[in-house]
Amino acid sequence: MDVVVAGAALARPMNNYFEYFDLPVDYNIDVSNLLRVYLAYQMDVHPDCGGTSDESALLNIAYKTLSDPLKRAQHFLDLKGIDTERLSPNMAMKMFEIRERYNSLTNEEARHQFYNDLDQCKQQLIEQLKSISVEEFAEIFSEVKFINSFLEKVRSDCDRY
Repeated sequence: MDVVVAGAALARPMNNYFEYFDLPVDYNIDVSNLLRVYLAYQMDVHPDCGGTSDESALLNIAYKTLSDPLKRAQHFLDLKGIDTERLSPNMAMKMFEIRERYNSLTNEEARHQFYNDLDQCKQQLIEQLKSISVEEFAEIFSEVKFINSFLEKVRSDCDRY
């Protein structure tokens, strides 16, 4: 796919990163094309190429947001005006069950296996985000966000020992 650098896109406000890269507001984007467009735009806005550090920094933030599946999902839902902080009773119960199951594990091997299984579950849920309605997207994203946060906490706890 050819990279098209639209100078007008660089003047757009940064509240919609999809628009900044001339992409449709959709979770499913071609990340390799995003990288090509990002690099082409950096040639215009980087301070070493006549741009400003502010323009380059904004472009970096936009790229980091859209290239990361979780950040992209959050940005997508924010643009749709969907609150991802409120949890359904079903999601609250899942969170409770995951914590309880992890806390009941008594040895490191079992905890390590649980961590790996949960990480694999997160990856499968991220894949599901590509092919579902916006309503389902928000619920699954809440689950992915919780699992990701839980895995980071477990990783952090393990690093302390």
